[in-house]
This record gives sequence, C-alpha cells and structure tokens, in this order.
Amino acid sequence: MGRTVIAALAGAALLGAGLLAGSSLAGGGSDRPAAEPIVAKPIVGVSAGEAVIAGRPAARTAAKKRRRPVIRYFYSSEATVPPEGESLVQPLQCPAGKGQPIAGGAQTAQGIDIVYLSRVHPVSGRRPPRTYYVGVEDVASDNPDAGAVVEIQCAMNITVRR
Repeated sequence: MGRTVIAALAGAALLGAGLLAGSSLAGGGSDRPAAEPIVAKPIVGVSAGEAVIAGRPAARTAAKKRRRPVIRYFYSSEATVPPEGESLVQPLQCPAGKGQPIAGGAQTAQGIDIVYLSRVHPVSGRRPPRTYYVGVEDVASDNPDAGAVVEIQCAMNITVRR
C-alpha cells in the first residue's frame, strides 16, 4: 500500500508541474497573429546511426510484418522574425506523405522566446491536417533582426489520439 500512495503522490506532483508549465507557456490569452503556412524541409547534415529499438538493432525487428513507427524531423527554410516586441505564430506543415505532426520547436536567437506550441490554431481553434503551430516572441530590444528557425516532427505508422 505504501508504494501505491507514493506513486499517486508522484503522479499528482508531475501533473501539477505539467499544468504549471502549460499555463506559463500559454500566456495571457491575447491574440497572436499567425503567418502563412509553410511546408517543412528535411534536416540535413546530421550523421545517421543505427536505430535501436528496445535494446536490439532495428534491422533485426524489420522482419516483422507490422510496419515500424517512423519519426522524421523537418525545419523551415527561412527564419521566422517576429515584429519588435511582439509575437508571431508560424504554421508549419509536414510534407505530403510524411505523416502527421507530433511535436514542434524552434532554434532561437538571443532575445527570442517560444510562446506557443500546438496543433490547434491560436485564434480559430481549428486543427488543419499536417499542421503544427510554433509561436515566437521578440523580448530583446538590442537584437532587432533576431529570429527562429522553426522545426516539426512528423510521424508515420503510429496513432495520434486527441
């Protein structure tokens, strides 16, 4: 019984920390303008290594009939530069046939904060297919042309539930 109580308390603490982090990322609820969607490009220049699934090389699990999950990383071809002191939400789309978005992020310059990460449009609340929204805000006055290269992770052969 002691383990159950400790596990429940740890779960409650993690849930509370997640809610706190989510509410601080969401901000005050003000409208954030969204730019035009762009189709992401593959990330290049990363050396490939052998994938490991559950401690075994992926090549050994390839013989199974079930298709393995595939996660690919893509990025925007141009940096997203928000207006001075304001924020901008950049929609990013997975390329056709590369799966559905499961996560996003940004490589930011100094003075740029990530303020929105979601599959949901920040104003309309819609969920367009293959689209993920990454919002960035310019919080520094001494770096006027700072921007962020937004990225998206697209997954195939997995189920993403709402």
